[in-house]
Amino acid sequence: SRGSEAAARRLEKYAHNGVYENARKKIKDLTVEKTLPVPFPDDFVGWSKSGKKVIKTVAEKWPTPPNQLPVITNDPRLSLRIKANDPTPEQLQKMGPAGADGLSPWLAIRLAHIIPIPLLDELLHRWDHLVSMGLKFPKPDPNRSRTAAVHLGVWGLFGWSPRITADSLQKGITNRAKREAVLRSMDKMLQFLTERIVRRMENALDEIIPEHARLQDRLRAHAERLLRKEFNRRPSLNFGGLFFTVAIKEGASERIHIDWNDCLQKYALIFCAGNYTGADFCIPQLNIRIPLGPGSVLAVRTRLLAHCATLVGSGRRVVFTCFTDNTSLEAILKGRDYAHLA
Repeated sequence: SRGSEAAARRLEKYAHNGVYENARKKIKDLTVEKTLPVPFPDDFVGWSKSGKKVIKTVAEKWPTPPNQLPVITNDPRLSLRIKANDPTPEQLQKMGPAGADGLSPWLAIRLAHIIPIPLLDELLHRWDHLVSMGLKFPKPDPNRSRTAAVHLGVWGLFGWSPRITADSLQKGITNRAKREAVLRSMDKMLQFLTERIVRRMENALDEIIPEHARLQDRLRAHAERLLRKEFNRRPSLNFGGLFFTVAIKEGASERIHIDWNDCLQKYALIFCAGNYTGADFCIPQLNIRIPLGPGSVLAVRTRLLAHCATLVGSGRRVVFTCFTDNTSLEAILKGRDYAHLA
């Protein structure tokens, strides 16, 4: 078509003029790789769930209050790739099966300003509309925060087969018309999230950790095979394998915790909407505090690293945490994605 021909000419013109090459050079110039002089942080690998024990251990081994941890950079333009000393063979064995792709060396990755603010404003508008329609929240998790989060999408917390999360179904709304209106609003918000924001995160991460692409393809195929009917009815719940679930909440998770249901081998992706200040991401094991302003994304190993956020300084902050649960990933790593599960 004439439209596609015009687009092809524009791409050729940009390539000829060096636009893409200049952009890649600028990104490289604003990317900093840091190897921190600390041991590989496997302190909580193999633990059973105990929020109190995590808080006690952090207080004993890393007593600096989170809000007093050193800020890794005050330059919001910088993208960051952060790692500790390499794990020993014994530590790698503790991590469990990692599949043929291996583990990324980076413990945390900040992607600076990859989401345009107008897109975040639109996402926030759609979130506010969903809440105004009567979205039901679960009770807050006292081990993390004073405010509740909804978990939307699918996860495999209750067996090898992934399932739609309870928050995605909103069965607590007994009025059928109201429930259907809430679900329509939810689907529109999630569709916008996937089409306009998830793709940006996916492209940025593919540049840094391309070895995860094959694992992502298997995750997507695993979920689509087992949830074919559900995804046909509500395609908005399929995030394409980059993650399975998105947790959304107001404010910050100000209490030190481990995300026990996340997996050791994969990143949680965190970004925030709103006009806020503060709420730095704190990792006591690495002795760092990472500022995360609007438009930037933090990819971080939230099952491996105890973490919290400092308090919101001013303004409003809605945080989106995108993750894959450990059961779904373990099914892939152990080859159960090839089983014919019903």
